[in-house]
Amino acid sequence: MVYTSRPGYGRGVIVALLVLAIVAALGASLFAGVRIVSALTADQAGPASAEERIIEDALLAIQQDPNNVQARWQLSLALSTVGDYQQAKTEAEQAVEIDPQSVEGFYALGVAYRGLDDAERAEKALVKAGSIPGSIGDVYREIFFELGEVRMAAERYDEAVAAFEGALANGPEATYVVVALADAYLKAGDTDRAKEEYLAVLGYDNNNDTALAALRQLGATDAEIEAARDVDGHRTP
Repeated sequence: MVYTSRPGYGRGVIVALLVLAIVAALGASLFAGVRIVSALTADQAGPASAEERIIEDALLAIQQDPNNVQARWQLSLALSTVGDYQQAKTEAEQAVEIDPQSVEGFYALGVAYRGLDDAERAEKALVKAGSIPGSIGDVYREIFFELGEVRMAAERYDEAVAAFEGALANGPEATYVVVALADAYLKAGDTDRAKEEYLAVLGYDNNNDTALAALRQLGATDAEIEAARDVDGHRTP
């Protein structure tokens, strides 16, 4: 996993928020919501999946303390990962009822609503999550990224641009966010900004297929592409 500050964009390897409580005890924090499967299941042995382990641990924590907000939103996100959006919604609702200032609880609620194809409630929950201060930057990056995805699906491209810009303004940046921003600019008809963002991706991910394909479509020259790949001397050998 590589998170970088602009103008550098590392590969968008996505790590789950669901491990936040575990790694916090070790002095680290990782977040990326329900895009969890590949990151959590890699190199893990045993019959239980990562999601099953998280669900089991969260259920045990809730059994011991029904007001455990962190366990509630962790369980909600894990349930969304396995497609049980209805129960995920219930757990997230419990989390925000217990703590109306739970950033992660409202994020999990937005994810669940999106899985249930309720875009209006998903957006409302995500906007609420983004308005509550006090969590780490990575959390807000994922909130605004998810919000941008909701708005992209609704073809509200200018608003999606604003959301993705919000994601880039919060926490370390990652390639997948910049690609999403470029896609939003392209859909919004701002080809110059779209081209600028796609070229920025190549500075740290020289062979990003999405960026290269879009740049060809936008008429970028070989010279422009090569110059973007060589920015700051970070060209991949």
